[in-house]
This record gives sequence, structure tokens and C-alpha cells, in this order.
Amino acid sequence: MTLLPFADCCLWLGVDPKTLRLWLKAANLSCCLHPTDARLKCLTPSQLQHLADLHGRCLPHPLPGTSEDAASRSSAPAPEALVLAPDADLRHQVTRLQAHVTALSQQVAELALALLRERDARGPERTSQLKTPLSSLMAQLLSVPQADAAALASRPPGAVPSEVGAERAPAPSRALPLIEYWAEGTYGIISPTEGVLALVPDSPAWFDWLATLSSFRFLGQQGRLSASRTKGRTSWMAYRRINGQNYAYGLGQTVHLTIARLEHMATTLQSHTPSR
Repeated sequence: MTLLPFADCCLWLGVDPKTLRLWLKAANLSCCLHPTDARLKCLTPSQLQHLADLHGRCLPHPLPGTSEDAASRSSAPAPEALVLAPDADLRHQVTRLQAHVTALSQQVAELALALLRERDARGPERTSQLKTPLSSLMAQLLSVPQADAAALASRPPGAVPSEVGAERAPAPSRALPLIEYWAEGTYGIISPTEGVLALVPDSPAWFDWLATLSSFRFLGQQGRLSASRTKGRTSWMAYRRINGQNYAYGLGQTVHLTIARLEHMATTLQSHTPSR
């Protein structure tokens, strides 16, 4: 019987080990033990295919290490005999790849939002326990959409999201778009519905995106703020609650929401925090 290593199954399905264990439990399936090493957990090809069908995942065919893979290798034609696949097969492969990318993009957004909610709920005094950057969570996926990968690539390895402020931040009632300083002048933009956005700050696309919002959060180099505007109005307000007291300042219209303006206002609000 062919057995597939648990770690390889995670890669082919594009999930982390914890998620795969939950999928197995929900499907009433159990791992198989390796015949020579009981510490290693494995799945059979039929179990892996069943999970892939349940959760809309695409698997390589044939699976590496299986009898089908060995047979295909032995019967593979010489390079000079290879021909292009029919157009119908190519279209089918592209369709499956698009579905895979869409599913992974949704996972990226869910992981990003889960990290933000956990960090806000625990507060700055527990920030030391949340040292895993967003990039390491995304690395658990098999692949990510090109736009998201390009935006994430600008974040230096090991960079920790900045969180400034001594008071405990209240848990948000709903997820808001986030603009966050990463390192060396780079900023990440995370949408609750679209994941990481490849936007250049202060560019026309940046202002067009802000014009579609009614509120967002900003985590800068020296402070943070929440920004909102009343429905139907173009002027924004920056606010923050510190030690039970609310502070609010005008930010101006959308065209004034540059990174420099947001950093300046975040620093101004940060100045109201008591020194220790």
C-alpha cells in the first residue's frame, strides 16, 4: 500500500498541519503509521484525494511517489517526442489553477484578519507573544496570488509589525482596512475582503482606494490612529481613545491622506499617552 508523508500532504493541499488534522477529523479519517517508523504519520492516496474533493483542492497528477508516478516515469517519451497538449486540456488546467489561486487568496485574507483580531484582543502588553509576522503565516500556503506575493516581498524577513502605545487597545467591533508600517519606509495595506493589496502609498491608485472607504486603521512608526468620515462627507477625522479619554483631529479630505500626513497625526495622538 502506498503511503504519503503527512508533511507532503499539507503542501499538496495548501494547508497547515493543524487544518489538515481538523479536516481528517471532520471526514472521520485517521492517519496511517509508517511501516518502519511509527513516529511518522501518513495518508493513503485515496484519503488525500477524498479531502481534496471535499475542500476543492487541486492535486498534482500523478502524485509523486505513487505507483502511477513510477509508471509514468518509466513510460515517459523521449524529450524529442513530446508534443503540446490539446487546447482543451490546457484550458482545463488553467481553470483548475484559477480555482486554486482563488481559494488560496481567501485563506490569505482569513489568516491576516485572524492575526489582527488576536493582536488587538490581547493588547500591547501581550504583543511579545505575537512575534510571528504575517509573512510566515502566508508561507504555510502552497502559493499566493502574484499581486499579494509582490506586496509581501517588500517586507524584510523577520520584520515584526509595529504596535505603538502603552494602553490596551479595545477589540474592534468589525474588521477594518489596515495601513501598517513594516520597515525601511515600506507600508503594507491589508483589506478584510481582498487580503494584502499591492498599492504604492501616495499614488493615484492609493487615493482611489481610500475614496472607497468610510473608515480604516493606521499603524505608523511612532503612533497609531483610527480614521473615519461621516457618510456623504469628504472630510476625515483621526481619533484615538487613551486612558478613557477620546482625542480627535481633522485629517482633511481624501486627497490629503498622504503617508506623511497620517504619520504626523499618529505621532500627535501618541503624544497624549502618559510617559512611563
